[in-house]
This record gives sequence, structure tokens and C-alpha cells, in this order.
Amino acid sequence: MKSFQGKYLNFNQRLLNKDNLIYLIVFIFYTYLCFRIDYYLLITECLMFIILVYLIIRNSKTDIFKIEFNEDSIIFYGETFNAKWEESIVLKNTKIHLKGKPSRNVCSREYYLEFISKENKYILNYLNSYSDEGILSIFNYFKEKKGEKIIYDEKYLIERVQNKINQCQ
Repeated sequence: MKSFQGKYLNFNQRLLNKDNLIYLIVFIFYTYLCFRIDYYLLITECLMFIILVYLIIRNSKTDIFKIEFNEDSIIFYGETFNAKWEESIVLKNTKIHLKGKPSRNVCSREYYLEFISKENKYILNYLNSYSDEGILSIFNYFKEKKGEKIIYDEKYLIERVQNKINQCQ
């Protein structure tokens, strides 16, 4: 059994992270400017604010802070809002995708893993709680454990993650 541990973040830490605060500050500034120009935009601004809050909560509500590989299964330990859970999926029926959030700056790129099974999709490191080395280790261990080869697109992403590790330490 092999285990990978990420940084534990409770719901308040996930909700009030840097990206969410930037979105809210920009939105409030934009609302202030529009409100000074035209009062009729208030309804549109309220709807946009509700949508923004919904998206922030949706992206912050779930986090996976630990993953374990057994002989034929993967166990995810996570938290939805403040309720902890653990779920197990069969390794053989699972696919993995290494993905990145685009950014022009190499050091600000964030990479995450998607585990897709027949029942669910699990996103690991969406809130940047694992290191880039940890993401590569999990990805390589999964491919090795399942006996899959790394395809060209995955090699390209692995090189980009490795480039970020080398340039940004």
C-alpha cells in the first residue's frame, strides 16, 4: 500500500483562498464603477454576484487531501464542506488525466489530476494542496501500477511540470 498526502485545508481556508478573494475584489470594484454610471445595471450585477458566489462555493466545497493505492483499488480521503469522507474505486476501471490551468508565467501554472471511474470523477490538487513533485509521483505511480504506457501528450505535460519544478524552486 502506497499513500500520498497533500496539505489539509478546511472549508474556510478553501473558500477564502487567494484566487477567490481576487475574483471578489475585482467584481466589487467593477460593480462600484457600473453603479456610479447607471443604476439600471443593479439587477444584472446582483445576478452576476449570485453566479460568482455559486461558482466559488462549488469549486471550494470539496477537497481530496490524501490518496492511497492498494493492490487493486484507490482510496480517496477528502472533505466536502466540513464533512470528511473516504471512497474507494477499482484501479482497473479508472483513467487518469494530467491537466493544467493555463498561465503565461511558468511559475504560476497549476497542475492537477483527474481520476475518472464509471461512477465518479475525482479531481486531485484543484486547490493546489499538493506539490508538483507529488502530482508527478502520483501520476507515474498510477501508470506503473496499472501497467499503462505514457502517451505523447502526457509526456509533454510531464515535461512542462518538470520544467516548472526546475525553474521555480
